[in-house]
Amino acid sequence: MRALLISIFLIFCCLGFEVNSIVCDPPVGTPVNEPFGESFGINPGRVVWVLDREATKWDGINGYWFDSDNLDQSRVDNMLDKAIRSLTGNDDIVESWDMLFRDFNKRKHGKENGYVPGQTIAMKINLNGDFGYYEDNNGNEVSPQFLKSLMTHLTKYAGVAEKDLYVFDASRLIMPHFQKMFEQYFPDINLVDNKGGMGSVQRAQPDPTSYLQFSNTDVPAQKLTKLPTFVNQADYMIEIDDFRGHDTAGITLSGKNWFGSIYRPDVSCDFGTTSSGHWCPMSLHKFVNVTIRPMGSYNALVDLMGHPKLTSNTLFIISDALYAGPTEFDHTSGYNVPSPPVTFEMEPFNNHWSSSILIAQDPIALDSVGLDILRTEPHIPFARIGCTDNYLHEGALANDPPSGTVYNPSGQGQLSSLGVHEHWNNAYERKYTKNIDPVNGKGIELVEIHLSDD
Repeated sequence: MRALLISIFLIFCCLGFEVNSIVCDPPVGTPVNEPFGESFGINPGRVVWVLDREATKWDGINGYWFDSDNLDQSRVDNMLDKAIRSLTGNDDIVESWDMLFRDFNKRKHGKENGYVPGQTIAMKINLNGDFGYYEDNNGNEVSPQFLKSLMTHLTKYAGVAEKDLYVFDASRLIMPHFQKMFEQYFPDINLVDNKGGMGSVQRAQPDPTSYLQFSNTDVPAQKLTKLPTFVNQADYMIEIDDFRGHDTAGITLSGKNWFGSIYRPDVSCDFGTTSSGHWCPMSLHKFVNVTIRPMGSYNALVDLMGHPKLTSNTLFIISDALYAGPTEFDHTSGYNVPSPPVTFEMEPFNNHWSSSILIAQDPIALDSVGLDILRTEPHIPFARIGCTDNYLHEGALANDPPSGTVYNPSGQGQLSSLGVHEHWNNAYERKYTKNIDPVNGKGIELVEIHLSDD
């Protein structure tokens, strides 16, 4: 019943937005199977989607969705294992991790090196509903079970020491259930959030030597934004985004996830913070608002995705879509209340929880698939408002974007294409160009793995 009320409210809310929304040309979701941009990776354009409905068993009412009875750790472990192997095309999990590091280093540094002990990895997670108080809640976000699986992979199969791993959201709080999991299984991993107010959790600090500029002079503090110290110094990033709608940006996937990584000096927050110098990204919302920015307009997400210390320093991107939600806040209960997960009506979810993990090396490809899913799902209405895929067009063509923007977030020259974008043929077959033509296809290859089909 709660999920139904939320959906009804959001539909009416979105209908109000649609009345005043701009017209998108081309409309979101079109054209189909016409890729553009340049993909990369071991299998360029590959996006792996692992679905296991048996992993998620919450009744939607009692307890927390991340309780052990409601989210099966062993099944999540298996899902991540399948995802990594399928991404690389190698059945050996240790070799798969080595392949990912070698491919990354060959592309970025010109040397096909594996992971070297002592190198650091920073992982940006999305905890957008968690701020103000360290109190567990049922907001949809990354799960402790998924993080446990990933940390096990990194320490067991990739050979990374716990002390060289950082898990963070600089604009939000790491809740007690996360801290409990890390303290029990990975006590030496570095946890960083906005306040550093619980146990071993550290407070994010901006690196004064870091540099990030936005490629539009209308952005406040255009050339003053800083990154966390450990992010600026990290050898690698791994991005773990949430899988949901967003009432301003339409969707929250890998692009929007970086909002929790930036320090904004000399600009007000408009979110309870009036002093200059904070991790609040609210001043950027105008530049990602899909209801007021048409296709072919500047989008701040492209600057974040293209910065050499963020997505461009990322080994791979994962969407934790085990319990996805309609948006960041529960609009039926009052502002700033985290929004709970909702079931997904569309096939292949069939009125169950989203129960999925998606992974790719190409962020544009991953977000393209994520958008196709979210905009099709009736319970995620915000994904259908405004020009939601404008940032994907801009990012795929960052070297020559439709807006004419010279995207140059590092100040060292215009970006190249950030990846390949296209839309699937339809929501039933879910085929991209490499699914249709594996030999000559130039776009996305969606690999679906269903572990518990009815």
